[in-house]
Amino acid sequence: MRVLTIDFECWPQMVYGELTGQDRAVGRDGLERATDTLLALTERHGVRATVFVLGVTARAFPDLVRRIHAAGHELGAHGETHERLDRLTPARRQASMRAVKARLEDLVGAPVRGFRAPYFSIVRSNLDALEELADAGFAYDSSIVPIVHRRYGVPGWPRGPERVAGGRLVELPLATVAVGAGNLPVAGGGYWRALPDSWVVRGLEAANDQPAVVYLHPYQLDPQPPEAVPGPLGPLNRLRAGAFRLAQRLGRSGNPALLDRVLQTGQWTTAGELVDAFLTAAPPSATPGAQWR
Repeated sequence: MRVLTIDFECWPQMVYGELTGQDRAVGRDGLERATDTLLALTERHGVRATVFVLGVTARAFPDLVRRIHAAGHELGAHGETHERLDRLTPARRQASMRAVKARLEDLVGAPVRGFRAPYFSIVRSNLDALEELADAGFAYDSSIVPIVHRRYGVPGWPRGPERVAGGRLVELPLATVAVGAGNLPVAGGGYWRALPDSWVVRGLEAANDQPAVVYLHPYQLDPQPPEAVPGPLGPLNRLRAGAFRLAQRLGRSGNPALLDRVLQTGQWTTAGELVDAFLTAAPPSATPGAQWR
């Protein structure tokens, strides 16, 4: 079973906010084009995705979020702003979780059950965030990558769904392939831009001993070159934004065709439906998730 997830954020808006601390509604054209591509591809293959929406993106472009929901896709939360959770105080972290959940539920009039942290930033040092997500009313999280990585990941974490937070929350880790004593990532994002298409397809086939959760960002599906981040930005921030834009261009043009190919293989479901099936099939243990508290 496979789950297509989208981290729905507008990269010029996101980068501008991170560099300046200000929120501006920029980059709509690229986000709209990417939404068109996403909806067309998923409709062609009869696949419903889970779309984790950034709060500031929902505030800037509510019509695009409503359009995705109206097309039958599941909405999840991606934080109120694109800040790493492991760099926030517990109070700010919890406020972000609750704010984005309330914002999206008000926007579409439906429950939001899932969460994904910006930058997959639930790591070993802040696993108490899983308890906070359960306290905020979320049913599942999909933030943990069970690999060794300099910016994210929890090495040794199970590769499949896991009950955590005393059984109140299910963790859906990102797709990996078990190799020896470790795991290799095949979930999407930069890995899909860097790896040959055939490696991605074979990797997902090899990962299918567990449900494979994959992800993309909208700008990976935009047929046009990435938009520049508008000013005002100082010289250093302009350089940083340009470097990020250059990195996002590399290997990106083939992503729509790769997604089209990937969606033709395997069986697809939403994250919420996968969680419901997991909870039905796997009765709780005496101390669910105790080793990760």
